[in-house]
Amino acid sequence: MGDTRDGSGGTALACERVSAGWGATQVVTDVSFELPGGETLAVLGRNGVGKTTLVSTIAGRADIKGGVIRLAGEPIQDLPRFTRAARGLGFVPQEREIFPSLSVEENLAVAARGRGRGVDEWTLTRVFDLFPRLLERRNIGGTKLSGGEQQMLCIGRALMGNPSILLMDEPMEGLAPVIVDLIVDAMKRIRAESGVAILLVEQHVDIALEFTSRLLVMDRGAVIFDAADGTRPIDQRFIESLVGVDALV
Repeated sequence: MGDTRDGSGGTALACERVSAGWGATQVVTDVSFELPGGETLAVLGRNGVGKTTLVSTIAGRADIKGGVIRLAGEPIQDLPRFTRAARGLGFVPQEREIFPSLSVEENLAVAARGRGRGVDEWTLTRVFDLFPRLLERRNIGGTKLSGGEQQMLCIGRALMGNPSILLMDEPMEGLAPVIVDLIVDAMKRIRAESGVAILLVEQHVDIALEFTSRLLVMDRGAVIFDAADGTRPIDQRFIESLVGVDALV
């Protein structure tokens, strides 16, 4: 079960007692974990427990109120978003945030301008091989894409930045089951064919366990179950009881 590759052998991403929020409101309290290079870590929990705030803080969008975020050992919590991206941090936001006035190919090309210090080289050809549907729609504007196509484009755009770490905020949310299967297959290929580490924010335990036995479960902004090191036995029913969300059907 899950991702067992050794990756680069070092720590790609670490949070050390991170507290964060939006403006004056604190949402996340005292979260710590390490993500080794080439591995996958799932952050699980219901809506509103702080998962998106955590990943947004790592990406430089939410406000850090305490603690340290390290990328390849170097602190990044005070760096602007574009610098984090240039150092190899890719982000797939829940809202997708594609450029609606640009074509598929233009969206991907824009992302390539700020290439990070990633562990692998991503090109248009490689992204189109990962998502053949994007190749078919390469000259179509963002407003004419389906929700599933937009999600493919969002993932492809993040990869075009050559990340060493891919932050994915509920990439399956709101998608039809057939599209979920396509996204899951693509994520498995990303994991298998590159050295990219993945931090996956997810509600559905069954999907998370397809990728990894490295888990954090959050509730009310804090970690209530910590198996981030991948050595702790995982009981799916127990994790589902903590998360309180049914399997994705």
